[in-house]
Amino acid sequence: MSPLSLFTRFVNSGLCKGLTEAETEALFALCEVRRFEPATPLFREGEPADALWVLLDGDVEVSQEGKLLAEVGSGAALGELSLLRGVGRHCATVTSICPVTALRISGPQFQKLV
Repeated sequence: MSPLSLFTRFVNSGLCKGLTEAETEALFALCEVRRFEPATPLFREGEPADALWVLLDGDVEVSQEGKLLAEVGSGAALGELSLLRGVGRHCATVTSICPVTALRISGPQFQKLV
């Protein structure tokens, strides 16, 4: 996926709603692209909540205590609840269903934005 395609998908994600073009570009500059093979956890329940994730391509399962809560896809933001609530640990496990491309924004960078 080209950098322009990544940016276009990022702009269309729910995370960017209400942001100016300059704010969106600044936020995108803080992101790190990560790719996951099927059945790979992006993060696990109980692990330190150290990032916000934005799905650009692919689908994931969200589970808690081994029970499936939801399946989500492109445009979804993940991990924000643990960061916003200051819980310090993820309250769910997120696992790729298929190949996934996601953007990672570190917790400290995210906290500067909120």
